[in-house]
Amino acid sequence: MSNLGLFMPTVFYTLVGFMGYTVYKDKTLPNFLNSFDPSNVGVILYVFTYVSIIMAVVMTYPLYFFEVRNTWLFFIDLVLGKKELFSK
Repeated sequence: MSNLGLFMPTVFYTLVGFMGYTVYKDKTLPNFLNSFDPSNVGVILYVFTYVSIIMAVVMTYPLYFFEVRNTWLFFIDLVLGKKELFSK
């Protein structure tokens, strides 16, 4: 499930970057969203793009730290003697 959670934003960001370049070509700024102007695409699409990127970041941010948290909890249990490094 976490792979799907990381795969979907990757596809979304790739599509946004690719479409942004194809629309603005040489006028594309390093931050694509700075190239985006409501007068070019309309207010609804402009707001939708910003809200979509915000939602992608909010929904996937915890996934990046899930394994780090598990590793730290394992390390703490190891130090406290609750777990062994190598099972017998």
